Amino acid sequence: MILELRDSLNCTVVAVTHELASIFTIADDSVYLDAQTRTMLAQGDPKKLLAESKDPKVHAFLTRGGQEAGAVPTGRRAGAKA
Repeated sequence: MILELRDSLNCTVVAVTHELASIFTIADDSVYLDAQTRTMLAQGDPKKLLAESKDPKVHAFLTRGGQEAGAVPTGRRAGAKA
């Protein structure tokens, strides 16, 4: 639905989330912030960052749940039934 709205209205959508499935489904650009240093760690396509990022914090965030580098997570939303 978000992608349909974005495309039909030809607009930019800003979504703030930690849900990996949403990040990989919706985003074509993403920003990763570090609360400890209060800086931006990385910016770019989340799929490309998953495969190529050398930053351990970005890699750890994008591989939560044991995903291998380059494998896009397809997990269910919290509370969703199988």
